[in-house]
Amino acid sequence: MLRQTVHFALVATFVVGCGGDDEASTPEQFFVFGETPDSLVVVDDALWVLDPEGGELLRLDATDGSISARVADDTGGDLIQLIDGSIWLLGSYGTKRIDPSTANVVASTDVSYSSLASVNGRLFANRDGDLYELDPNSAEELTQIELPEYSPGSEREVLRMPLAASGDTLWVGISDGNGIAAAAFDPESGTLGPMRALDAAASSTVVIGDRLWLLGRDRKLRALDAETGEEVDSVNPLPDGDSVLDEYNLALAVGPDGSLWAVDQPEQVIYMLDPATGDPLAQFALTYRPDSIFVTDDSIWISNHYDGCVTRLPRSAVVDTMV
Repeated sequence: MLRQTVHFALVATFVVGCGGDDEASTPEQFFVFGETPDSLVVVDDALWVLDPEGGELLRLDATDGSISARVADDTGGDLIQLIDGSIWLLGSYGTKRIDPSTANVVASTDVSYSSLASVNGRLFANRDGDLYELDPNSAEELTQIELPEYSPGSEREVLRMPLAASGDTLWVGISDGNGIAAAAFDPESGTLGPMRALDAAASSTVVIGDRLWLLGRDRKLRALDAETGEEVDSVNPLPDGDSVLDEYNLALAVGPDGSLWAVDQPEQVIYMLDPATGDPLAQFALTYRPDSIFVTDDSIWISNHYDGCVTRLPRSAVVDTMV
């Protein structure tokens, strides 16, 4: 396949859409790519965007869209995560740790992982049905963690579900003879604590305070007490939750202020949710089909994988819709 030239444009009030068509006035700003933006994070004033088909991780100025660094991606990039000050690039063919201040690759391995999470400075990863601890500096595998058997001779499988850290606990998706569950793993003792049965593995997981939030591909939103594993009764599904999300997109996000945000991909809507109950507080209809989101103090950044652009939406545009 011919590689397209990556180009960039920032459009403010009168918008030229990702496809080049004029759109109605909107508070959205569009950073336009030639290929397929995917996972994204914001560090200080820099926007990092994974462009898997372009084979690059790009660092952009978050105000004018100018490209300040390019990191070659030979991992077949699937996901980037911001963990303990480092950017981790996870792909089908390997893993890289990147220093966001220099854009240098400071560690790499040809081993691929589904997701990472840090508990008290210890780094954990899941892949191929197992759980591992990695060196947070070198990315070297330190140990494969053996979860307790659910019955003599019967092992548990670790699912390709995003890991989530809550205090001293690592929440892991597991499968055994009883079905699928979210399980609390204590890295210090190596034991499993509370578990909660799930209908299917979640595509996105986040922790806010004492709540573990899980969003499934069926757009069902659930919350567990992160200490006890009990399901919070007051959680509501997203409105009109019939269609499905793309698998393993980052459809949930936590703002620096502890706010909870969710993308309804099929309906092209972003929601601000009550972080205690999951009830929608405000919403905004997006111009393009969203994929992953990242929330800062004043903005919501959304990758539009299918339309070749990244959207910046002021948080005020969503908050203004609160009723």
